Amino acid sequence: MLQLFNNDQCAAFERIVSNLENPSLNYTNFYIQGPGGTGKTFLYHTLYSSKYPRAFADLIVWDEVPMTNRYIFEAVDRTLRDIIKHRDSLFGSILFVLSGDFAQTLLIIIMVPRSQLLQSLKVLTFHQNMWLQGTGINTIFAQWLGRISYDPALQGSIELPAMIPQVVNETELSSGSNPDFLASRAILAVRNVDLKDLSKSLLAVLPGELKTLYSVDKADIDGDSNDGREEFSHKFLQMIEPNRLPPSIFTTQGWGANYVDYKERLCNDTRLVMIGLTKHIIHARILTGDHKGEEILIPYITLESLPTEVPFHLSRCQFPVKLCFSITINKSQGQSLETVDITEPTHALKQSRLLPERSEGGKLV
Repeated sequence: MLQLFNNDQCAAFERIVSNLENPSLNYTNFYIQGPGGTGKTFLYHTLYSSKYPRAFADLIVWDEVPMTNRYIFEAVDRTLRDIIKHRDSLFGSILFVLSGDFAQTLLIIIMVPRSQLLQSLKVLTFHQNMWLQGTGINTIFAQWLGRISYDPALQGSIELPAMIPQVVNETELSSGSNPDFLASRAILAVRNVDLKDLSKSLLAVLPGELKTLYSVDKADIDGDSNDGREEFSHKFLQMIEPNRLPPSIFTTQGWGANYVDYKERLCNDTRLVMIGLTKHIIHARILTGDHKGEEILIPYITLESLPTEVPFHLSRCQFPVKLCFSITINKSQGQSLETVDITEPTHALKQSRLLPERSEGGKLV
């Protein structure tokens, strides 16, 4: 695997391995800055497979750092210092390799200082896009992407290059009913509110019988359970869709992104195809990741809203899945998709949101 490294990967590998072999002499934590396709994940797999001969080698890899709240890192830092009894060492003297692409950060919080943890990391930068080698339109596309966050001429409103298709033919979408075809594709949207309409539109053009699943909702006000017959009607409760809960009315032809426990080989945003449905169980097959092709059972369960989402306690009994024809930009970060279609709402699409949308696609064509 080392023979496949580019110069950036080779330099990072040598620095990290040096810290593993001589932690007392070269103790440093690293942050790898690089856009999608620059080989960060390949480096992690190589580190993982090569560390076994080194007894007691401690290494923790944390990807997609820009999408994680700073207080989570600080909590992990304090916890490890307490457990390992190294209160003066960052992360309790365990070697951390953090990574991500700050050019894709969507949320900017004004007047909040940077975490001291970031200033304690050695930054390693990856530049070479390993997905798009050689010449041609895809290489030009990758170079254009790399300029978006750094070229002053591309700040503010920009005109998309002619190389990027502006319209996707509906026939092309409706003909792709093969699970593998759709597993590597997604429609990206800026806001959660856009996802429902997009999925509904695509369901209307895909062949197959539609199935509608209804939830059982209950509201609890001041400790008094309400089944929907008094203060709140069932129709009103069905209209409430907190981000943490699945939709009350779920219409499908067999696609979903689930929220089931990782112990069952599933985690948030695992993409599935439904192959069977009963009153209380969804029979599905995993489309992506290390467990691709494995079949799993998803139960009909009860989930509860957070106090900050609605002014009362809402419990919903429903399958913990959502349609995943379309996903938000936040959800797309960290996923490898061969083809992405981008829907732009009526308001202006800011430049800061454009980069992660474009960079999650493996190739332009």
